[in-house]
Amino acid sequence: MDRKTEYICPSVLLFLFVNCADFRISLDPVVLAAVQGIVAPVSLELRSGQKREVLHVTQNGEFGFEMKLENGDAYEVSMLENPSCVLTDNTGTIHGAIPRVVLTCEGVVQLASLWLSVADLPDFSPDMTTYNPVVFVAQESTTMTVTTAYRETTISAMLPRGDDIELVSAEESGSIALGLGANRIAVTLVHPAGLDRRYELSLTRSAQFSEVQAISSAEAWDWEHFEITGEHYLAVANQQGNSNIYRWNGVRFVETQTMQTRAAVDWEFFRINGEYYLAVANFENDPGSQLYRWNGSTFVQVQVLPTRGASDWEHFEINSEHYLIVANLYDSDYTIDSHVYRWNGSAFIQVQAIPTNGAFDWEHFEIDNEHYLAVANLFNGTSHNIDSWIYRWNGSDFVAVQSIPTHGARDWEHFEIDDTHYLAVANQGDDSNMDIDSRIFRWNGSAFVEVQAIATSAAIDWEHFELHGAHYLAAANSRSSAIVRWNGSAFVEAQPLATSEATDWEHFEINGAHYLVVANRKNTESRIYQWMESGEK
Repeated sequence: MDRKTEYICPSVLLFLFVNCADFRISLDPVVLAAVQGIVAPVSLELRSGQKREVLHVTQNGEFGFEMKLENGDAYEVSMLENPSCVLTDNTGTIHGAIPRVVLTCEGVVQLASLWLSVADLPDFSPDMTTYNPVVFVAQESTTMTVTTAYRETTISAMLPRGDDIELVSAEESGSIALGLGANRIAVTLVHPAGLDRRYELSLTRSAQFSEVQAISSAEAWDWEHFEITGEHYLAVANQQGNSNIYRWNGVRFVETQTMQTRAAVDWEFFRINGEYYLAVANFENDPGSQLYRWNGSTFVQVQVLPTRGASDWEHFEINSEHYLIVANLYDSDYTIDSHVYRWNGSAFIQVQAIPTNGAFDWEHFEIDNEHYLAVANLFNGTSHNIDSWIYRWNGSDFVAVQSIPTHGARDWEHFEIDDTHYLAVANQGDDSNMDIDSRIFRWNGSAFVEVQAIATSAAIDWEHFELHGAHYLAAANSRSSAIVRWNGSAFVEAQPLATSEATDWEHFEINGAHYLVVANRKNTESRIYQWMESGEK
């Protein structure tokens, strides 16, 4: 088929093709979707027998399924919750030729309308929230004046037709559930006769993380996101078998390299003098833990570091010197030193030993140009109810400056909110109970003091991230995990997420989209979630 002659459509139409050049239900082996003129996210589901695959399309370009079909296989392509689009020629049986599927959607329409960004709504956070009032004054058919509590802005725009919108005059009251797209609120106003009327609206917006991909894993303990020359990667640390590296192909993560690891618990990515490195923490002592360097296409081993039940690596810089610190958990005894290493130009050499008790995590952070390390001590051989410690750099070594009582501490997470420093500890449990609070500490100028207790269940990890100006923490729990949001004075639950003995959360962004990946230790699949606005799929 000649794409130049066949693939021509007006701007108001969105076509998806299933044929040799465009959208292949894969006989061999790549399945492509040629997408043009997209104005809202579209999700397509391919089913064949017991096999199922979902393709999420959010931008123009070529995308595709990965499912392989053979001659004689029946197939059906359906659309998930997009009533403004219509599928045709979307069912059949493979008989040599590749079938053609067409998805037709309503496109851009020119109305008295605008794009209203989140920033234009004071105190409008991206969860179920109501902001009232916002006043619209129409001036022309495609230009409107937006008045908020703080300022007045004029915006001219076109946008896709959304849900039915009811206009409410300033003398009346009412609420409107807005259709959302990307990071902007799409407000569609269809005016009655006479444009110079005022409307007072109550705006309700909803958003949450939704699953977009499942990746096979074997007792996964950690995910590490990193970027090399514009390409996005994820590395998983599997306790069983080998670990793997995945690369983003524009739609999903696909495996690109298998790494030989021994009960891997953690990956740490960093850069030295333009070179990219990955360090793996192997819980098994033989041969120790490996350091890998990127050679332009793959990671190759360049050093083996002696570790003892390694559970975490942390990379940091002090005065342009590169350091690694390992958390050593166990070597016939839980009372074991963890070690600091410094880069000498060609390898890491040990420069300090720090006594720890079943160390599971290190967290580096800076306050007022001072360098600190926090260690999460899990167990001393007798009890989980032990102190974890904070250390400060004195110019040559790290020295202990504060002890904090913890209960089977697994993780420290440092973050800042409005120039105030916080630490969150993940408590796995005391000596008799795994349903135990994890705690938030705030820096008071000389020490960290507890400010909040958050109910968790055998918590292993905290992950802090920002989204649309709001601060979040994701907790990896033994049972259902949860995301909590900062409300100005404390963290409150924003979204529960079903997980299977979660051990790690990792937040990352790709092209402005926010993602979370979870390591499920007691499941053969780990899962990736994307932040979805209301109406997105």
